Amino acid sequence: MQDGKFLQFDAPPPILLVEIILSSDTDKKSRDRDYIDKRSEYAARGIPEYWIIDPIRATLLILILQDGQYVGPTLMGDQSIVSPSFPTMNLTVSQVFSAGR
Repeated sequence: MQDGKFLQFDAPPPILLVEIILSSDTDKKSRDRDYIDKRSEYAARGIPEYWIIDPIRATLLILILQDGQYVGPTLMGDQSIVSPSFPTMNLTVSQVFSAGR
């Protein structure tokens, strides 16, 4: 978001978009929108890296845009986060979920 607004279509795409999913366990429509529909929208925008953080499932998807589609692993626990956009970052999924506690 810029200046309290959603990403503008005429703005250059960010190098990383992070989305936190809050209703993956209770709202199938919302879950499908967050896990499926938004991927194609963000791919069309050319956003090279897209993370989906799901606190309910305690998972983090690191999605990389390749040939117009996102590919990447679902990580959890003490698995290391490998980000092409931030190659020197040294974090695990557990550290992300425990931040601020």
